[in-house]
Amino acid sequence: MADREAAAAPGMGAQIETDAADIPDAALTTAAVPGQGTPFASWWMLAVLLLFYILSWLNRNILSMLIDPIRASLGINDFQMGLLVGPAFAIFYALFGIPLGWAADHRSRRQVIFMGVILWSACSGMTGLATGFLLMMMTRIGVAGGEAALSPAAYSLMADAFPPHRLTTANAIYQSGIKLGTALSFTLGAVAIAYAQAHPLTLPIIGALETWQTALLVTALPGVLLAPLAFSFREPARPLHLSRSAIPFHDFWRSIRGQRALLLLVICGFGFTNVASGALSWTPAYMERRFAMGAMQYGPALSLIQLVAALSLLLKGGLIDWLYGRGHRDIHVRFYAWLVASAIPVTVVAFMLGNGTIFLVLLGYLQVIAIPFLLYLTPVLQMLVQPNFRGQITGVALFIITLLGSGLGPTAVGFLTSYIFADDAMLGPAIAAVTLVSFTGSLIMLILALRPVRRALEDA
Repeated sequence: MADREAAAAPGMGAQIETDAADIPDAALTTAAVPGQGTPFASWWMLAVLLLFYILSWLNRNILSMLIDPIRASLGINDFQMGLLVGPAFAIFYALFGIPLGWAADHRSRRQVIFMGVILWSACSGMTGLATGFLLMMMTRIGVAGGEAALSPAAYSLMADAFPPHRLTTANAIYQSGIKLGTALSFTLGAVAIAYAQAHPLTLPIIGALETWQTALLVTALPGVLLAPLAFSFREPARPLHLSRSAIPFHDFWRSIRGQRALLLLVICGFGFTNVASGALSWTPAYMERRFAMGAMQYGPALSLIQLVAALSLLLKGGLIDWLYGRGHRDIHVRFYAWLVASAIPVTVVAFMLGNGTIFLVLLGYLQVIAIPFLLYLTPVLQMLVQPNFRGQITGVALFIITLLGSGLGPTAVGFLTSYIFADDAMLGPAIAAVTLVSFTGSLIMLILALRPVRRALEDA
């Protein structure tokens, strides 16, 4: 009994024999264990996952840079754009995440990822061809469904391929794709807009394309071409004997019965920060309205901020792994609570000033220090639950986080400017209000989660 419990303990590196018929490849890599080097195959797998994550965020974020051109082209207001940037993506990303998390636990994770990349790339390209609000909403739902396939499978793969003392570093590398993809969206978006303005593109049957349409089509193409890389690595052996017979989803809920309150507190504590992230997706439109900056002016600056944020993830991941290895079991939650506390006064100052350069510096602080939260959340979740439920807990977490952030954040800002302030020029105060509320709520819940997280991880 003790041996079985040890084998099922979250974060343990020991492997149990797995039938070749249970997983697509008979010859499988095995996860690294503490005290041994991490195999090259694990790092290659991580590189491919990072590439896909970059592409997903490129396709997801490019729309936030094209808000005003799309508004003018389709004749819609800020609230409708908030729906496209937020709920049209977020609700369905969240809904698809749970069944796709189940699929990642019980089916080939490579196949799940491949189909997801193809779907989001195709739908992103079709977004550029939408001729109305409803059509664009449908294509955004398709992008959401495709992207929801990636992270549950990716986190499950990483947890099987890396030992606990390397897991936060692996997560940091993967999550740098958020910042790298966002940086790429600003860079490619600015270049595509400038090129399209100088060289209008005309397609057969469709006719002349507007600048925003060109940008969306260009960013969709790489995913279609690179999707086969999902089969360039073998799946790591799963820590538990898992057959192809489906494990009922209610087994997952039974397995976390005693942890539900803690898991919900942890997920919402980090997830409230995602509301701020969603609100800040209005930043390009804010700089255009407040500081009269064009895409070629703010695009490179925002790209630089995202690149610095990506580099900081690697540094913070190494620091967290080092502190965790020295017995600080609550360090993921404690360290991030410090960062969120520091972001509250910075947010107040950022949106009070009328200087574009100072605003970009303070925005950089928020994007580098406070916004990246998955680095701290995902290792905690992977260590709190049994290995055969890792994809599902990731799906549940992304469900909650996405509804809070991508769903509530952009929509709340658009609602405030359109219906409360009734003034497009009040975009800055709207972003600031939503961001402050989210940071404050996050800090309160993280403080409440500190002690129970420490106890749970020490017991595990």
